[in-house]
Amino acid sequence: MPSHSTPTSISGSTLLGLFSLQGAHLLVFAWTFGSNAWETCVGGRLAYRNLPRNHFRIVRGRVFLYYFGINAIASTYLLASQLLLNPLTSSLFDLSSPPSFNAFLLGAHAGSYWLNSLWLGRRVTALMVERSDRELFEGKTYTDQDVSQEMKQLNKTFVRVHLVSVFLNIAGCLLVGLHGLWLANYGL
Repeated sequence: MPSHSTPTSISGSTLLGLFSLQGAHLLVFAWTFGSNAWETCVGGRLAYRNLPRNHFRIVRGRVFLYYFGINAIASTYLLASQLLLNPLTSSLFDLSSPPSFNAFLLGAHAGSYWLNSLWLGRRVTALMVERSDRELFEGKTYTDQDVSQEMKQLNKTFVRVHLVSVFLNIAGCLLVGLHGLWLANYGL
């Protein structure tokens, strides 16, 4: 169970005590886990099923710039507050140590979102735009059987980059979810 005490009465100092590093950590965790779970499991599918492809491309390209950026910053905050509240007592890779275990989870989470924010997410969006432009040039959709070699290569590149981005997004969601289970069972 969490290692904190419950107040026996409510006072002004009790309420002010809510504004702590631990409280901010939990709120930022809730934000990042909620947005991760929503975008990974619900938001993307809803948009894909309900928007015309060109609109989907535009919306997702804009949403992901903010989504990855905000989650990169939030996950960095989670890592920093985790390390401030629970300094490492052994190597980061000694996953039998609780501080190292949580720092590893949050570091990998932050890394996945920084990579998507600074490179992969932008690359996926650029490839979607390039593919759309190529469709206009060729007068065919990217799924047509008789597209040009350039379109075929563009499709291969898009699939590879997009799969890595999706994998990192799902991994990030699972990593921060595991941290949340830790918080629920053992506290910060």
